[in-house]
Amino acid sequence: MKRRNFNVATLKLRGKPRAKSRTRPLRRATIPTVPALADLLGAIAAAPNLTGAACREHRDVFDATTGKAAGRPGVYARAITVCESCPALAACSAWVEGLAPSRRPLGVTAGVVRRQTKPTTG
Repeated sequence: MKRRNFNVATLKLRGKPRAKSRTRPLRRATIPTVPALADLLGAIAAAPNLTGAACREHRDVFDATTGKAAGRPGVYARAITVCESCPALAACSAWVEGLAPSRRPLGVTAGVVRRQTKPTTG
């Protein structure tokens, strides 16, 4: 029995010539860089502990304020209504105000609508 050798890098058989085959290079796993990981861990550590926050029960309402549905009538109003009755509103508001303006989340947070602003050219 003849033994065949394989080239692992290209997944082609060695020896007997074959018709033109399509081979793909092996993909390498993308590993987050240290700064990206540090940013992620920093964001997690900086997240407030908002016990009893109403937004946790209504994720779909708040997700709609940042997605494609953001332009639909009533999307912001529903989220603001949830915020107004939230027991964690004061803590949430203090957390948002403590963030740099560029780091504040988009959508409705602490009963306020925040949209992405386009940079002005001039």
